[in-house]
Amino acid sequence: MEGNNFNTKIQFLVLFFLFSIFITRTQALDTGYYTCELNNGRDAPLRRSFDLRVRGRKKNQFDILILFFLLGTNPYSRFGRITALIIIISGFLLLFMLILLIIFAIKYCKMKSIVHGSLFYENQPVGKEDKSQPAMSQLTRIPLPDNFASQNQIRTFLSYVNGDNLPLVKDDFKELGRGQFGVVYQVRLPDVDLVAAKILPETIRKSGRRRDKRKKSNDLDENEEMIIKHEIRMKKAAEMLIDEIKVMHKAGKHVNIVALKKVAYPETKFRFLFTGGPIRDEDSFYLMELCSNGSLESMLKCFIQPSPNTSHDKLSLYQTLSKQAESGMTVTQAYEQCILTDDDLKLIAYQVACGVDYLNRRQIVHCDIASRNVLVTSRFIMKICDFGYENFILF
Repeated sequence: MEGNNFNTKIQFLVLFFLFSIFITRTQALDTGYYTCELNNGRDAPLRRSFDLRVRGRKKNQFDILILFFLLGTNPYSRFGRITALIIIISGFLLLFMLILLIIFAIKYCKMKSIVHGSLFYENQPVGKEDKSQPAMSQLTRIPLPDNFASQNQIRTFLSYVNGDNLPLVKDDFKELGRGQFGVVYQVRLPDVDLVAAKILPETIRKSGRRRDKRKKSNDLDENEEMIIKHEIRMKKAAEMLIDEIKVMHKAGKHVNIVALKKVAYPETKFRFLFTGGPIRDEDSFYLMELCSNGSLESMLKCFIQPSPNTSHDKLSLYQTLSKQAESGMTVTQAYEQCILTDDDLKLIAYQVACGVDYLNRRQIVHCDIASRNVLVTSRFIMKICDFGYENFILF
């Protein structure tokens, strides 16, 4: 080391990949130009020089870290300061990205464990589907559809169902019908407009919330029995919903079959990391096309009633529809404006028969073809519904 008088103790720590020198206990008198020489007695000596400047610092107050680059960059030059700043910022960015990666990995593992514990995951296919066999004989091999509803659609619908939020227009959310294991709503959702949505009833969906409150009660035996009954009922309802989704998905699309549009059930998706995670089994639902005129049964009952307008100039139902440029009409409007003739009834029966024939060609036999299980659109197109597993047999 050559230069001015350097009376303070200097400690060198030369790193192979950074060539860094740590100098401690410096003072203003130590300012000067220094040369560092590395010599092992065998190879050519390696020399690097640097300019040490100590400005207005008190003795023993600070330690100076000098980055000694292979090209001999002067750390006090503008280029040296910019390079050091870039290195520091890059280090912080890498550390930040590493922390984010660890957080996302933890959240993904938690989400995956939740999904793997759901009934929908248990009902995923256990083997490849054999297309030579009847579809209904291998429901365990039929995959669930992956046309998922968007997070906006899921949040909107569940907020309506839970009563957290209500639409401004009444027809944007209303109940169409309910059974022991399901409720059907008419709902307007983003990107799909008005659709029908089927979800588990409130008594099943809210059983999980009641479970936490029952644990605080003193009568543990009775509470445990009630919890087990609720879990069995919820599992049965969820499995029926899963089978119904699979059958509708396998049945496909036909003009006289109610079509499946979207599904929502627990699934491991990367986008769920940013939107609060997957939904519960109890909150699973599916969206299907809306048949605004209800069931064929209710329509026929309406036309059986005596009409206040007994004019003989009324046209038949489908003659009236053929002359309308509008999208359709309600059952009440049809009842007031037209009559239901034998030809209309034949056309209704023909549409139902077309739907049944399509299901038969898919090796599916609907065992409950009744007017209550046939829905009517605004253009009075008949569509077969109720795809519960109990309503089908194999052949």
